Amino acid sequence: MKRWPTFTLTLTILVALTGLSAAQERKVMEKPAEKPTQGKLPFVGKQQLMTGKVTQVNPTANTFTVMANGQMVTFNGTNLNALPKVGEIIDITYTQTPGGPMRATTVNNTKSNTY
Repeated sequence: MKRWPTFTLTLTILVALTGLSAAQERKVMEKPAEKPTQGKLPFVGKQQLMTGKVTQVNPTANTFTVMANGQMVTFNGTNLNALPKVGEIIDITYTQTPGGPMRATTVNNTKSNTY
């Protein structure tokens, strides 16, 4: 007869812990799924900053190419008053566009000589 209280207490604790773990599993399962990007770039429309050296300028297409972080990146300069000159080290504020070159919103001469 002395074992019944111990057995009952152990069984009660086991049931309580099982209920808590099941509640935690439900919370994980109820997390909403992320929406697919449907082929869009991850930062479309968000302004970003890049520093680089101008390597090419194409005034007829209104584009310029910059070497930044070891990569060549082409920008569309239709929003700019003037395209930068080859050899300049510039800071570029830009937005990504799907299916084309990134759109430069501002171009400034950089204060640092590293790119």
